[in-house]
Amino acid sequence: DGVPGQAVVAPPVVKWMPGGVEALEVRASDRPGLLSEVATVIERNGGSIRWAAVTTLGGTVIDTFAVTWDSPLDERRRNSISEQVRAACARA
Repeated sequence: DGVPGQAVVAPPVVKWMPGGVEALEVRASDRPGLLSEVATVIERNGGSIRWAAVTTLGGTVIDTFAVTWDSPLDERRRNSISEQVRAACARA
């Protein structure tokens, strides 16, 4: 009798697109302060945001950040940043 009342919330996704300026794409459920928290994670890890494309589709954000870093990112550092961004996205 109609559509179920509960929506399934997908876990946050963090994608890296390497290049001269690395792009970090974040897909997560939207909430107040999320953009600021992700930007803070980037800056605390030595990143400078050159530009950001912010998109909201319903209750989901797809935010892409072009970032330069104070030093090259190795796999360990990239994974640590990804975990911190996912943790910021998971906070209510």
